[in-house]
Amino acid sequence: MDSQSLIFQKFRCLKCERRLNKPLELKCNHFICRDCLETVLRNHRTNTQCPACSRPLGDYQIENYTYLSPDHYISRLLSTFTDVNECHTCKEFTTVKPCSECSKDQCHSCSAKHEETHLQIEEQPNENLELSNEELEILEPIKSYLSKKEFEDFIQTARNHVDRAILKQDKTMVYIPRSGSTVSVEKTPIWSEPEIYDWSKHERFSLDDIINSKPERVRQLLRLDFNPRPYQIRMARPGLAGKNSIICLQTGAGKTFIAAIVAKFLHIRSLQNVISPSASSTSRFKAVFLVPIKALVTQQCAAFRQVFIDQPDFILKPIDNQVGERFKNLYQQFDIFFFTVQKFANFLEAKHADLTKFDLVIIDECHHCYDNHPINSMMRQYHRLKSSGYTVPRIIALTASVGTNKKNAFDHLVHICANLDCLEICAIETGLEEAELRNSTNTPLSDTILSVPKEISDPIVKALKDDVMKAIASRLGYDISTMDNQKLENFLAIEHDNACKKNDRDAVIGCGYLKKFHRFLIYYDDLPLDECIKWLIEGLAEFTASNPTQFDKFCRIKSEEFLKRVAIEISNSMEVKAKLKKLVEMIINLHTVNCRGLVLVRTKFHAVSLETFLNKNSDLKKRQISAGHLTGQGSAEELSLPGNQQSKVLDEFRKGTKQLLVATGE
Repeated sequence: MDSQSLIFQKFRCLKCERRLNKPLELKCNHFICRDCLETVLRNHRTNTQCPACSRPLGDYQIENYTYLSPDHYISRLLSTFTDVNECHTCKEFTTVKPCSECSKDQCHSCSAKHEETHLQIEEQPNENLELSNEELEILEPIKSYLSKKEFEDFIQTARNHVDRAILKQDKTMVYIPRSGSTVSVEKTPIWSEPEIYDWSKHERFSLDDIINSKPERVRQLLRLDFNPRPYQIRMARPGLAGKNSIICLQTGAGKTFIAAIVAKFLHIRSLQNVISPSASSTSRFKAVFLVPIKALVTQQCAAFRQVFIDQPDFILKPIDNQVGERFKNLYQQFDIFFFTVQKFANFLEAKHADLTKFDLVIIDECHHCYDNHPINSMMRQYHRLKSSGYTVPRIIALTASVGTNKKNAFDHLVHICANLDCLEICAIETGLEEAELRNSTNTPLSDTILSVPKEISDPIVKALKDDVMKAIASRLGYDISTMDNQKLENFLAIEHDNACKKNDRDAVIGCGYLKKFHRFLIYYDDLPLDECIKWLIEGLAEFTASNPTQFDKFCRIKSEEFLKRVAIEISNSMEVKAKLKKLVEMIINLHTVNCRGLVLVRTKFHAVSLETFLNKNSDLKKRQISAGHLTGQGSAEELSLPGNQQSKVLDEFRKGTKQLLVATGE
């Protein structure tokens, strides 16, 4: 690598491998983009390591990391080499320039070839693009915003989906058939628009009119195209009254519609000038709906469209692209925005958005509002603004289970309520509401916890614990024989951190091996041996050193002995785990035509490995049952799925191409 390349590598993010964006310095003196660090912290919670050297970060609060000063050598390099980034085509980190057609960064070697692809597309004949003079006048303003190819695609798409164009002139409807024949019109025609509903002439109503009326009457007052369920009207009461609330309701029971009813009520009242929105906002009601992943942005916006049936395209706006500074303009044009919570948090930090300019914040999957999660980061800003006397938006938080997977669910619930500034939790009441929910939603045919007998003695587990882990721990002076899983995990994290601080190489190596073996045991408790061993072999390869110590050699020998033992067990065709047998049995018993199944697992590795196991199972293959997996976003090394892959998997599941979906619970 030449000297110039070495310089360029200094300001390349070690995680995303692109040009550093808002760089932060770790304790190990490596640099990382702020967004990348936030992703690492969010995915790994309290066991986060540097992507480059695997040293524990020690500090898990993103707020405690500060940006580099302008005179820092990395800042100076970034300001000097402004044209250096990763080439979109060859992935080399070098000098680049954006393509004039698509704006993707291209290096000198790839630029000409990349431009040829655009020329090839443009040279392809595009039929049926002949336009009448009237159509050209209508479309002229659009051409200034689109490239030639984009404009042609727009015309083709419009003609594929519209049988005829409707023009309006002096209240006279004039049609241009799809055949392309023209109609003489004296004045310049314009596209007809749906008639705007005049809310100032709509019947005036109050909070009591909503919460004390029957569903049919609520439908009429709010101009809905469905009758809300009585429990949905009751649960909307705190939000309608201006109070923060948590809505705890099972999936499919209509949590989103409850939030949409509140938003529609406040939106109508602001249009009728009955209420005064937050002092710092515009005269129109403004709200933001926050979701955990990109795939849900469009989904939740579509749900709101069923409530906002009058001109939803002028009210609702999903933010799923890099709009940045343009959001300030979008804020003036639209009223309700749909963000991933991470993107909204980034917008707040970059001053593209202002929390005080919203009247309502709706938070999906609110049970994540703790530690370093972006929801909690946003709520910290909310609390700071509130304590400083600023007007803050009301909060509606949605979840299917508030105290999920917590040892002390009540304490967790108290913390969630405090973090979300909510004093009211709305849930289904026993009796009539419970019966109504059962009758109006697709509830499970059975709700049963099945116990699976645990293997009394597994030779793989015994060999790893007794012959390998105890031997390594003993060399380091650790007694791990009485520690349970959680205690051992915490112990190893602390010892590894201390070893790094003391520069104790043997302890760092030993803790690294023990952490890998411990994680293997957790995976192996649920998953097939071959998938777990594959993961372990890849993990142990990280410890290969060019100049190993005696202790390093000892750990490697112990590892190799264990892997040889496992190879023998695999060659002897080990029996499938009881848990996995039971899962396959349940799937076969419950599967019917057009049936879908959802399997929730703990980790991304569980999701990927279980999908592989299910798709290999001969009994499921015979019944043509295929599985897919769904995990959160992040890097490919963390077994994450980007947003477009998430959408593809969900689409396959909806269409029935995949009958089973193995997904992480977050």
